[in-house]
Amino acid sequence: MAGISATTSRQGTQLSARTRPTTSLRGDDEVGENLVICKLCDKELTTPKHFPCLHTFCEGCLNIHAKAAKESDPSAQIKCPTCSVPVPESTEVDPEKIVARLPSNYLLLAHVMKRQLKTKRCKPCQRRTKTSTAKSWCADCAEALCDDCVENHASIQSSNRHPVIPIADAENNPFTMQKKVYCVDHPREQVTKFCMEHQTACCSRCKTGTHSQCTSFLPIDRAIEVMRKKQELTVLVSQLDTMSSNAEKIVAERKKAVEDLASHKTEEEKLIPTFRERVNEHLDSIEKALKEEFDELHEKETNHIRQDIEVFEQKLQNINYYKELLDAATMNIPPLAVLTEGAKIRQQCQLLEENMQHRAGKIVRTQYELKETDLISKMPNLGLVEAKHTAMHTDKTIDHLQLSPRNPIRMSEKRHNFLALKYQSSLISGGFAMNRGLVLVDNKGREVRGYSDSGHRIDTQVCPMYGNPFDATYLPDRKGTNIIAVTIPVMKTIQLLEVGPKSLTIMDRLHFKTVNQCFGITFIDGRILVACLKSIDIWDVDPENRLNFFNNMPIEGDKVKYICAADHNRIYYSDSDFRGCLYCITTEGDKIFRYSHKNLRVPMGIALDQRGNVYVAGHYSNNIHQVSPEGGLIQIISPEDEGFKKPIMMIYNGEKIFLSYESHTITYMYPS
Repeated sequence: MAGISATTSRQGTQLSARTRPTTSLRGDDEVGENLVICKLCDKELTTPKHFPCLHTFCEGCLNIHAKAAKESDPSAQIKCPTCSVPVPESTEVDPEKIVARLPSNYLLLAHVMKRQLKTKRCKPCQRRTKTSTAKSWCADCAEALCDDCVENHASIQSSNRHPVIPIADAENNPFTMQKKVYCVDHPREQVTKFCMEHQTACCSRCKTGTHSQCTSFLPIDRAIEVMRKKQELTVLVSQLDTMSSNAEKIVAERKKAVEDLASHKTEEEKLIPTFRERVNEHLDSIEKALKEEFDELHEKETNHIRQDIEVFEQKLQNINYYKELLDAATMNIPPLAVLTEGAKIRQQCQLLEENMQHRAGKIVRTQYELKETDLISKMPNLGLVEAKHTAMHTDKTIDHLQLSPRNPIRMSEKRHNFLALKYQSSLISGGFAMNRGLVLVDNKGREVRGYSDSGHRIDTQVCPMYGNPFDATYLPDRKGTNIIAVTIPVMKTIQLLEVGPKSLTIMDRLHFKTVNQCFGITFIDGRILVACLKSIDIWDVDPENRLNFFNNMPIEGDKVKYICAADHNRIYYSDSDFRGCLYCITTEGDKIFRYSHKNLRVPMGIALDQRGNVYVAGHYSNNIHQVSPEGGLIQIISPEDEGFKKPIMMIYNGEKIFLSYESHTITYMYPS
C-alpha cells in the first residue's frame, strides 16, 4: 500500500530508506481475474477508474459508456454499469472530462502491474491482439513495453518525457514503477501523508489547511504500520464476512419467499370460486326477492284498477237506473210527480257527472318498467387482492442489515386537486400527516390548521400563532397527550401545541429558544431534529414534555430548511441554495450520499414513500426528483399543466404525496 501511494519525480529521485518499500512484486499473491478484468470490454484493466461504489472499469470503456448515456439523454446521470450508482454531480458536461475526474483505483492498478511483470507481455501490443515480450516499464502509463513500443512511446509528444526503466529494475524496486499520485486539494503536490481521522491521502500542505485540526496526520509508511497494528483490514474482512453471511441469508430467504408466495397464491386462488358461489347464491336470493316484489306490486296495481272498475260499474248501474226512471216519467202519471221526480233525477245526474269527472281525472294508465341495478359499477370486482408486508428487520435471523427495494415505485405525473386556500395571503411551508388527514402550517397566515382526508378544514384543529410558523412535527402519545412541535424561525423558538378532542391550543410555558433560526423539524427515536440553515439542532423530549438541548451537529449546506427522518438511522435534508443538493446522513452526522442534478434548482420539501424512496421538490426548477435509497435518480416528475408551479412542501400519508405551491393550492399525486 505504501508503494501505491508514494511516487518518484521525473528525474528519478529516490526515496529515503524510511519510505522505500521493502517488498517485491515478484510474489505469487495474485488476485482473481474478476478484479482485474474490465466488465465492459472483458479485458485486463487499462487506466482503471472507479465509481463511488468502487466498481472499476477501463477509462476508455467508461468514455464510451458515458458518451452513449449523454447521447441518449443529455441530462442523464452517468451511472455505474454494475450497480447504477451515479458519479458525483459536477458542472462538467463533457463525458470524457467527467470520467477523467473519477478516482483511479491504485489497488487494482498495482495488481495489474504485478500481472504484467509476471507475464512480461507488452500491454500496447496486447490491445492490438499481438504478443510480444516486454523489456521496459513506463511509470506514468503503468505499462510494460516491448522495444518497438518504447520507440513509439518516445516519439509521441504526450509521452516522450515519461520515465521508462528496464523491467528488471521495476521488479526489484516496485517504487520505481508506480504512477504518481497527486493531492486532491493541491493538484501539484504529491501524496506523502495520510490523515487517520478522515481516512484520506494528503500532501504536506494539507496540514496547514484542511487538516490543520487533525491530530493523526502521519507519513504513509507510519500510517501503514498503525493500520497493521490495529488490524483494521482484518476487522474489515470480518465485517464483510458478517455482511456476506447476512446477504446469503437474505437471498436464501427471498428465494424461499418466492416459492412460498407461489404456494400461498395457489391456496388463496381456491377462494375465488367460493366468492363466485356466494355471489351466485346472493344473485339467486335477490332474483327471488325481485320476483316477489314484482308480484306484490302487480297485485297492488291490479287491485287499484279493480277498484276503478267497481266504482264505474256502480255508476253505470246508477245511470241505467236513472234512465229507467226517466222512461217511467213519460208514461201516463200525474204531472206533479213527473216534475218532482224529474227535478231529483236532474240533480242526481249533475252529481253523478261531477263524481265521474273527478274519478276519471284520477285514472292512470299503468305500465311496468323493470330497471336493472348497476351491479357492474357497484361491484367492479369479485374481491380485493392485497399484499401485506412485514418489516424484515423484525426477523431475528437477519441482524443489522438495511435493505433497499429492488423495484422502486415510480410516481404518476397526474395531479389531483385537494384544496384551495381561502386566503391569498396564505403560504403552506410545512406540515405532516395525522390520522389520515393533514396538519398544515400556514407561514404567512400565522396558523396551524387540520384538514380531513377529503380536504375539509377541521374547525376544532385551528391554532393562531404569535409568529410566522414554518414547520411542525407530531410527537407520539405521551401520557394521554398528543403534542405538536412547531418552529418559528424569526423568533428562534420551538412551540409545543396540545391536540385536544375539541381544540388545538398553545401549551403555555412550553416554548424553547434555539441558538439560530429554526426551520424544518422532524421526530426520530425520542428526539427532535431541527434544521437551522448550517446545522441540525438535536433536542431530547423528557417525560414532562420539555425539550432539553442535546447537541448541535454541523452539516454541509448554507440554506438547510427542510429535514425528514427515516428509519434505520437515516436523516434527509435539502440545501435550498440555487444549486443546492439533497443530503442523506446518519443521526451521527456521517454522510451516506449527496444527490445533485443540473435540473434540480432550489430543492425544498422532502417526502419518503413506504419503499424508502425519497422525493425532493425542485422549487425553481419546477419539478420533483424521485431518488432511490442509494442516491440514484429514478425519475424527474414535471407535469405539464399550469397548476404545477414552484412546489414548496411535500407530505406523504401512506397513500398519496401532497404538495403545496405559491399558488395557494394543495394537490396530491399517487406513487404508481
